Amino acid sequence: MTDIAVLGLAVDSKPVAQASTELTKFSGSAKTAEAAAKGFTGSAVSANTATAALVQSINRAQERAYAFNQMQVVAARQAALSSHAMSNLAFQVNDVATMAAMGADPLRILASQAGQFYQILQQGEGGVRGSLVSGEAGRELRRSRSHQATNLAQASR
Repeated sequence: MTDIAVLGLAVDSKPVAQASTELTKFSGSAKTAEAAAKGFTGSAVSANTATAALVQSINRAQERAYAFNQMQVVAARQAALSSHAMSNLAFQVNDVATMAAMGADPLRILASQAGQFYQILQQGEGGVRGSLVSGEAGRELRRSRSHQATNLAQASR
């Protein structure tokens, strides 16, 4: 009696083959993710560059706005008319526009508003002409007129 035990050994390698396939797919997905991350890094650098350029543009705009404001301050100081006279002129311009909108002919507008414009401009330093020529040019005009008047007075003596 010789019984020989037969031992059969079967190895199923299907799961190993599937794992290898899945590992290959995972490796491909990792490479795709790595490329996307590199692209994101490039985008972040581009966004930082764009942000820096935007900040520079905003700073330049603020500098220009400040310079413009300073020019307005200087212009206001150089104006030959007072703020009250400027307000009155604005009212008269509004009256002219209203009359024109109501259909008044230009001669009627001139006749009714010219005297009021004249009165406002006459109140400025140097009269009507001094009011119309503002700033340094107006001051120079007033100085030259003053010198002319002085010269005429000396010549008549």
